[in-house]
Amino acid sequence: VDQVKIAYSNYIIILKPMSLRRKFILVILVFGIFGILDAGYLTMEHYSNEIPPCSTSIWVDCGKVLKSTYAMVGPIPVSLLGLAYYSTMVGLAIVRFMVDREMTFKDVLWKLLEKYARPRALTLEKMLFYVQLVLSGTGALFSVYFVYLQLGVIQAICVYCMVSAFMSFIMFGTMVTEYFKLQKNTL
Repeated sequence: VDQVKIAYSNYIIILKPMSLRRKFILVILVFGIFGILDAGYLTMEHYSNEIPPCSTSIWVDCGKVLKSTYAMVGPIPVSLLGLAYYSTMVGLAIVRFMVDREMTFKDVLWKLLEKYARPRALTLEKMLFYVQLVLSGTGALFSVYFVYLQLGVIQAICVYCMVSAFMSFIMFGTMVTEYFKLQKNTL
């Protein structure tokens, strides 16, 4: 099916099937938005000096995790870094979703890089993809570290933090899958 026509009042809406590339971007967008909500909530709770509601059992204790010395990087709460990470991933996903696949970085920055860029060597979408791939890998590595801290050092789990780690892993897995699809040229 190349397209679907939907008649609505005096308008006809034509829906084209979404490419695999756009489906990958949509997954990043959805999980990134959930990440923004999760990290944003934890950041809000941090600055209001509240501990989010979380069951306290032998292993689950959000207060113990969120009040530990590992919850801050200098004066910055880790949740705020997470909020910046998810916001960046969502922003890049939105731009990648809207950008034409063939638009070159050179086109976007006019002729600033003309001396150094080979024609059609690096499209804007591909450059943004690689930035997202590295960023999602970094997010996944930090998530592994934070899960280790919760389980091995603090010996308590923050459910919100584990949800964030799960979303980071899903986003990284999606980016890696897209990378291998790109290598096979099946997107």
